[in-house]
Amino acid sequence: MYRKILSLLLAALLFLSSVPAAAEEYDPDDSDPTDNIKGSFGDYNIERFDIPQNPPDTAFDYTFASAANAALLLRSGAGSEPYNYWVTSLGHAPQIYKIKKATISMLQNAVGSGVAPVGIGGIRYRSCAEVPLPLPDEELQQGLDFNLHGSIYSDSPLLSVSASFEAKSGKSRESATVTFLPESDVRAYSLVSDAGTVEGKALDDILDIRSLPAGRYQLTVSATSAANPSGTTLVSQEVRISKVEAHLLTRNKFDDNYIRASRFFEGNTEEFLFHYWARDDRNISTENAWREKYLEGESSQSALGRVHTRAVPYFNKAAEYMENTYFCVTLETTRSNGEVRITHGKPRKLKELLYEDRAYVPRFQSNLQYVSHHTLGTATDVNDTMYPNHNVLSNHELIGNDVRYALTYNGILTDKNGQQYYDFTYTGSYKAKYKGVPTTIVNYLLYELAFYRAGFQWGFYYETACDGMHFMLSEKDINRHMDSDVGLRKVYEYID
Repeated sequence: MYRKILSLLLAALLFLSSVPAAAEEYDPDDSDPTDNIKGSFGDYNIERFDIPQNPPDTAFDYTFASAANAALLLRSGAGSEPYNYWVTSLGHAPQIYKIKKATISMLQNAVGSGVAPVGIGGIRYRSCAEVPLPLPDEELQQGLDFNLHGSIYSDSPLLSVSASFEAKSGKSRESATVTFLPESDVRAYSLVSDAGTVEGKALDDILDIRSLPAGRYQLTVSATSAANPSGTTLVSQEVRISKVEAHLLTRNKFDDNYIRASRFFEGNTEEFLFHYWARDDRNISTENAWREKYLEGESSQSALGRVHTRAVPYFNKAAEYMENTYFCVTLETTRSNGEVRITHGKPRKLKELLYEDRAYVPRFQSNLQYVSHHTLGTATDVNDTMYPNHNVLSNHELIGNDVRYALTYNGILTDKNGQQYYDFTYTGSYKAKYKGVPTTIVNYLLYELAFYRAGFQWGFYYETACDGMHFMLSEKDINRHMDSDVGLRKVYEYID
């Protein structure tokens, strides 16, 4: 399916290059990275496509999903009528990469795998495919909060969005509301976002149903807008909250990655959904039968420690690459007087950069809302005490800029003993080093030369966080490493 979408993307870009630019002036969305698309996608190599900055004639039938219309959508830009239509297919209204996400959604629809837009007109709700709302009469677990996902789209500025759980008996109720200033002109809002809210918080964060007793409840989601100040009820359905002895891990506790986890486990929910008990803070205890079957004994021991039995081959492959891969980093430092000091590196095993790693740890994420994939035994934290691998959003820029602009890949070289190695030159100024390598690029090298090749994703590529220590198998799209907007990939040919 991914290959089909890439084929359509290439077709869209080729079509785009043939569309003459319109005469009128146009101010493109300045947060959109697709103005220049470059990078490598699977077997395709895209050197550069310069997308004209003038909009095309938007009289085309933009509701029809095709490669040609995707090209026109790209040129139309965020805020255009075609964009405003296709963005309503997204379960999370985007804050960044807006036009790219809308275009990908159209391409997904073109190959039959996408979610149809809810369209423009009044106030509308788009559910989240990863974390949907409960089904009518679905049973929720007492003592657990419910993660509320989805987005609200409006044809006029939103004024408020509200959600509530009200007992059918009328005795218990929890509700939350976020508001917006009309002049902010917020017309697309994700329930998990604090962007644009007067409260500075997300609706999902404010609404907390953990204290509600067992019983039947009415779940309601509503919104008001400048054109409809009296409001519209978008969701209204009955659910049950039941008392349980042990909590069952459900789709709602996955941070928009349940589908990817299910794919990794080939749809066998028995392998990754289990009962658990809260311990202290974010730590949990998992049920014995599940743990004994998938995370204990020789079958769960990888070369990098205890992991899920299904993950063992991936961890072993990463360890194999680290053991058999050689690299070299030469440092070129420019002093204040302009003099360049060169510290020549020497080829050595990649595994020397592995200071520490931690895989299976039964716990929730630090926000306590979603399960950590360490619990599933499909993730590991590599060099977690080494800065800047800490989960700090600003490290996107620190790591990204150092790898993107200060690290040059020189190709595969051979030393005098016949040992082949990957050769790099670093011209940055970051002072902290490990084994002579700046710590800003240590985990990048481990990922690029070992973990990526073994099938892992990297937490550096989170959109709203930067977790450079986190390598995982069941969370995100591995192809982010090749994306034109954020991808850091430099090595495309490997030593056998």
